[in-house]
Order: sequence, then structure tokens, then C-alpha cells
Amino acid sequence: MMQITYNDKKSFDDFKLVLNYFKPQPPTPNVIKIEVPFMNGSYDFSTIGSFGEITYQDRKISTSFQFISKNKAEMLTRYSQILQWLMTPGKQKLIYSNDLGRYYMAKVDETPSWDSLVRTGTLKVDFVADPFKYKLSQEGEDIWDDFNFLTDKAQYTNEFTVAGTTAVTMYNGGMNVTPIINATTNMTLIFEGKTYSLVPGDNTLYGLRLKNGENTLSVNGTGTIIIKFREQFL
Repeated sequence: MMQITYNDKKSFDDFKLVLNYFKPQPPTPNVIKIEVPFMNGSYDFSTIGSFGEITYQDRKISTSFQFISKNKAEMLTRYSQILQWLMTPGKQKLIYSNDLGRYYMAKVDETPSWDSLVRTGTLKVDFVADPFKYKLSQEGEDIWDDFNFLTDKAQYTNEFTVAGTTAVTMYNGGMNVTPIINATTNMTLIFEGKTYSLVPGDNTLYGLRLKNGENTLSVNGTGTIIIKFREQFL
């Protein structure tokens, strides 16, 4: 049965809501253009300050559900329960059962519209979500039940032993992403000509962006590193 999981509950299993449709809209790019008098065209500053990458606005996800109750009183009770489930402060994990191994971070800002008859009702819910959807598992945690053979690439470990200068390859199947690199000792890391210092524990290197595809990092030192990130998709 096609359904969504939101706020740790499932639309059909927990509320007997039949999902009519699930329509995620593509996110709108943030475009910053400045026109100068007497100049042809304009200056585009959209990627200034974002590592040369396009940034995006939140996206909208439209959904519609059908449900049946024994009578009007039961329908009103169930409608109240459904509102309590949906109208939770802050963004929650939203999973669509047909989108294998992916989830959105979303919330409901406006009260869902509801059309009801005596025993049947149609509920339309608009979610506001982050521009990207995320992979359920982190890299190195290959879960075959969630593996998408069209896009995913098996990466059996994200933990590497470093002895001297060691080349490490990580595959990123999604958008550019900044990883967290856990190191057991002080080390240095080189990526795309830039050198970064690693200290024991978690390191977030904001200038380091893993690109789509294979990324080779050169690590110098002695110890172990764990590269942690979650793939993101449009």
C-alpha cells in the first residue's frame, strides 16, 4: 500500500488514509542578479559566498488522502487525530513509500483542507520541505532493502586506516556535500589542492565539498579516519 511516514507514524497503517497522490515540486534556485544602467545584460551573484554552487529555496510537496468512517461523529474524531499528527512544530522526517531509501525534512505550515460527506472525506495536505531530499543511510552503511540500483553505488566502508600518506576514495551519488571527518590522531588532508588540518574527534571542514562521483582525498598521518555524510538529491 502506497503511503507516507511522518512524525513516526504511517498514513495508512495508523490512520487508514488512502494516498491519492504525492507530488514534490522542484525547488526554486536563489537567483541574485543586478542590472547596471547602460549595461547589456546583468551581473549574476547567485553563487557568491556558496562555494560557487547554486542554492535553493524550500520546496512544496502536495498530497491528497481519502478516508472512510462509519459515521460523521467518527469522521470528526479521526480528523482531529490526523490534525494532531500533522500539525507538529518543526520539520519532521517525511518518507514516501515509493521513493526508495530517501526522505524529506518537512513540516505543515497551513491547516490541511478537508472536504467531507457523511462517511467519506478528502484531505489535502501541503508540506514545506528542505530543497534536498536525503538518503536514509549514511555512506558506508549500505542497507540492501533501501538500495536504489539506478543511482546508488555500493560503498562497503567509510572507515580507513592511515599509515603515512594514504589515498582515500569516497563516492558521492548526490549533490555536493560537506562531510564530517572523524580522526583518531592529528593528521593533514589534501583535497583539490587545498590542505586541511585534522584533530582527534569530529572535524567539519566547511571548505571541503565532496562532488558528485568519486572523490579522492590524500591523508597524511598515522591512525584511522571515518568519513561521515548523507547523500542529498533534488
